[in-house]
Amino acid sequence: MFFKERNNIQQQLLRITKRIIIFHDNEHDCVPSLFSLYFKTKMLTILQDFYHHLSEAKESGHPLSSNAPSEVSRLS
Repeated sequence: MFFKERNNIQQQLLRITKRIIIFHDNEHDCVPSLFSLYFKTKMLTILQDFYHHLSEAKESGHPLSSNAPSEVSRLS
């Protein structure tokens, strides 16, 4: 069950990341590509950190982590 939820969260984070990257590329065509690459890398790092902390919270049985999948779904 945990692995299924983890994979679901991972897929949702990937969808969110793709939307952020697409939005950024569409809205800021004049932004130099180096900044665009920095922005994308920074956002991926933030999402990976979020996922890592969420996984730790679920493994430790933290009460707030039980709402995490629905919260992530709501964002996507």
